[in-house]
Amino acid sequence: DHNSYASGDAVNELDYSLVAQNQAVYDYYKGLIAFRKAHPALRLSTADEVAANLQVLDGTEEGVIAYTLSGNVEGEAADQILVVYNPLRTATNVQLPEGDWNIYVNDTTASDTDVIDTVTGEVSVPQISGMILVNESITDEPGTDEPGEDSIVDDATGVKVEGAIPEGVSLSVSEIEVDPETDPDVVAAYDINLLDSDNVVVQPDGTIKIYLPCDISGCKVMWLKDDGSKVDMNAEYVDGFYVFETDHLSIYQIVKTDASEPDNDEPDNDEPGTDVPADISDVSDVEPGTSVPDNDQPSNDGADNNGGADVPTTGDTTTVMCVAFAVIAFAAGAYVVIAYKRKKREN
Repeated sequence: DHNSYASGDAVNELDYSLVAQNQAVYDYYKGLIAFRKAHPALRLSTADEVAANLQVLDGTEEGVIAYTLSGNVEGEAADQILVVYNPLRTATNVQLPEGDWNIYVNDTTASDTDVIDTVTGEVSVPQISGMILVNESITDEPGTDEPGEDSIVDDATGVKVEGAIPEGVSLSVSEIEVDPETDPDVVAAYDINLLDSDNVVVQPDGTIKIYLPCDISGCKVMWLKDDGSKVDMNAEYVDGFYVFETDHLSIYQIVKTDASEPDNDEPDNDEPGTDVPADISDVSDVEPGTSVPDNDQPSNDGADNNGGADVPTTGDTTTVMCVAFAVIAFAAGAYVVIAYKRKKREN
């Protein structure tokens, strides 16, 4: 069924009893999704961002596409990310940029935390597969408060401060308890301070940027002044954080507005009858043998539209994993790379 929009549940249902039978594919998709969530460089939203951060890797075989993504993207921990897609029916060797590269995704495994192998100089990418490598040579460990750093993270709350931070200070963040009856619109409140070696509160040397974690978009960040008045900090919501600039530290509140709504990358599963887990990692909560129908499809009372034909299978796992890689990790820069190579051939 090459176009199943009009087919019934027999074709379009999500049968989670087949997870164990297809465990390798399930784990691969789960790993790819986790890796994409962990790296903002794979979630560029505008053509200008792609053009500024994507660099095509020359010297690959005809048909092979490889490019690097800069670690300068807001929130990106890696120095560089290298994405390779090999559609050929033979393995291909790719010359790597300088440095040590950790492989997180290959033809059989995908993870956001487990390094498969570390390579330098050159890497072989198997046939009809993709590979993602990360150069982490300049990555700082979060939460380290070494003197002279330009960013500090509070591990307990996830609050981050970066910019003109005096040397030798530590970050102190206290989450203030909010009374839902007196402050129903306040999502969270933080008392943020920098402390010197004597635990005396100090202010930044200049402008700093503050990141407040929150899973609700459309809110405002308000500076709660000593006299009780509030000042809107004009914060932007970026990758699960409210980000704003200031030259002072004090108490800040995240306050709901009419535009506030949960920030959820997953499909809305609140429609009656949809029991699809909100996250792929929750599939294990579905009872074995349970078939979850796709409720966007027209119902035909159990009969499919294929005249009783057998339900098609997905094919071998190699093909499925290759498609998964292309959709989740590769698609963001594919158009730019293809256009670049086409223009290069024409010249």
